[in-house]
Amino acid sequence: MANARPTTLVLSDLHLTTVEPLDPERPMWRRYKQRDLLYDDRLAAMLDDARHQVRGPFEVVFNGDIFDFDAVTDLPEPAMGLHPSYMERIRGLAPTEAKSLFKLSRILADHPVFVAAVQRLTSSGARVVFVVGNHDLELLWPSVQATLERTMTPDGAPGEVRVVEWFYRSGDDTLIEHGHQYDSYCLCDDPLWPTIRLTEDGPARIRLPFGSYASRVLVNGMGVINPHNDQTWLLSFAGYALYFWNHVVRVQPLLPLTWMWSSVVTLLLSVRDGFLPAQVDPRALEERVDEVAGRAQATPAMVRALYALRVHPAFYTPWRIAQELWVDRLVLFLLVVVGSFQAMATLNVLFGWGLQVWLTTLILLFPPFLLYAQGIEPEARAVDRAVAARATLVAGVANVERWVLGHTHVARHTDVGPLELLNPGTWSPGFRDAACTEPVGHPYVVWIRPVADGSRAAAVEAWLDPGWLTLPRAQADEAPEQRLPFFNWRSRPRRR
Repeated sequence: MANARPTTLVLSDLHLTTVEPLDPERPMWRRYKQRDLLYDDRLAAMLDDARHQVRGPFEVVFNGDIFDFDAVTDLPEPAMGLHPSYMERIRGLAPTEAKSLFKLSRILADHPVFVAAVQRLTSSGARVVFVVGNHDLELLWPSVQATLERTMTPDGAPGEVRVVEWFYRSGDDTLIEHGHQYDSYCLCDDPLWPTIRLTEDGPARIRLPFGSYASRVLVNGMGVINPHNDQTWLLSFAGYALYFWNHVVRVQPLLPLTWMWSSVVTLLLSVRDGFLPAQVDPRALEERVDEVAGRAQATPAMVRALYALRVHPAFYTPWRIAQELWVDRLVLFLLVVVGSFQAMATLNVLFGWGLQVWLTTLILLFPPFLLYAQGIEPEARAVDRAVAARATLVAGVANVERWVLGHTHVARHTDVGPLELLNPGTWSPGFRDAACTEPVGHPYVVWIRPVADGSRAAAVEAWLDPGWLTLPRAQADEAPEQRLPFFNWRSRPRRR
């Protein structure tokens, strides 16, 4: 494979996690995780079709967030000796090595069709690469990597499985990254040394970013909200009120209280983990850089440069995390209400002014409050700006002409600076409605194929089960998201 440019297939953001059993009393609880909504058969059919198409060297790159460790809430048997805390029992296990191994075993056990499809790839001689994303940071544990590689490679298989820390260089012309290193809420602050300790004699754990804690503490406790579709949870005030009345009041009527305490805990845990020092062994620094470079088909200089290009983590500015959680708006709202009431009480004592003063003060203070709330920029725009600002540097550092990123869940094929930019979107179970009957988007992949002149050509393509449809290439000044006409791909019968 090293002597010929391979055909490369890239998928991102599968978010495979454990299956949620149906709760007869709450059938909508974590509906998006229930077995009847698994897409493993279609994913396996796509991988089999791709495998049969390719002649010559073939590599499949699973570009981050393939496994969603943050969404696993299964608990181990007492005999396993993992001893979960109260918070772990209600929101999922901490990212220690033993608990991460348990979570990986549960995910793989619930997705045998996916495992078998990957095994067929390695049995055919393909290389399979897992790039670590923000929701599967626990793949950074060496024993978790070894378990995954062993599971996906049957005895005697000529192919190989490798796990890379955050990027992979393919065919000397393409840099593949998950993209979370350009998202201040989700990046791994130190992918070379990702572990911390809460106490001097406590177990080592992977440092989790804010985004992972939001998934674990907040989303895992709000089972009527689907985290895979922003339309179901990033709403206006009126949208939240309508959603609460239609879908929440009968299933989780105390959801606002769950949101309030979960948001505060998320903020505290994110800042706590962020400020703890990484467990760095300076004696093994060069060896560690060489190890990462070898797996990623890069040079040590490239590892150091790409490491330096990451954005500044949000935990250093807790107010930004509070904004993302809406805690800032809650605090300001309370200040407006309480402050205006205090003003009314004072003026009532001095001048006998009463309720009308309170209402007038509220009316005067609410426009600035609403102006502040509407002025908060979505993080997706910040990620796009970070990517655009680094494109020229990435092209020079990695010496590539093409950059494949995931993370944003938006299929994309455009140009950014000197680079061709592609994103395969997501296969995650996003739906327009809480009942999960109207799927959002399409299952995209990125194909990079050798062409007659010895170079390679790339395209973003939708899997039609069977067959493929190419996503039109946009210009840099066009809207970044282009979608094919909507079709209900998960409801179609499987065809080979």
